[in-house]
Amino acid sequence: MTAKQFFKSKAFKCIVTLLAILLVCGVMLTICNALFFVSAEEKLQRAISKIYGEEVEYNIAEPDSSVTLTSSRVEEVYEITTYEGDYLLKVTGFEGYSGGTVTCWVLANVSDGVKIKKITIDSNVNQSFIWKVSDGALQTLVGKQDAAGFEKFDMDGIKTGASYSMGAISNAANGALEYVKAKYAAASAYLFRGAECAIVLQGGNA
Repeated sequence: MTAKQFFKSKAFKCIVTLLAILLVCGVMLTICNALFFVSAEEKLQRAISKIYGEEVEYNIAEPDSSVTLTSSRVEEVYEITTYEGDYLLKVTGFEGYSGGTVTCWVLANVSDGVKIKKITIDSNVNQSFIWKVSDGALQTLVGKQDAAGFEKFDMDGIKTGASYSMGAISNAANGALEYVKAKYAAASAYLFRGAECAIVLQGGNA
């Protein structure tokens, strides 16, 4: 087959058509990536808005690797300066369905002891039924702190149809609680006692 015959053949036309399709698809993918790209900062703002319902000021804190957690990993930490004692943590809980994970945003406060205030789901790996975990189930998990003798989060009394995913979320909550206690609770208690001493001294001088 000569070059002239090849360029007129069906094989050449098929190759050209495929290349054109690939080119168009590549251009479309590039445009879609540009249109739907969400930066890390925008993801953070969305998480903050979901938790607070408003914009807040914060400082970024580098996760402390010296705080050892067994069933979770702290990914990001933010000190919310708008609300005293608030810390927002992005925590990945392990031991989900099929060995997967669930990453959550966990809001903790250390003003009067350590307490988890809210939990929202950020993302997951291999969790087929995580859509069954409702906001009500997450709030029930948070509410376990109100029980007498509370030590850690568990799934007792929470029925979702996604027990493994809920277990990973519980692990994320426990990881956040343990991390904040280890990292911030002692310092917060010290500052609180210092403020009390200052008030007593001022009263004595008066």
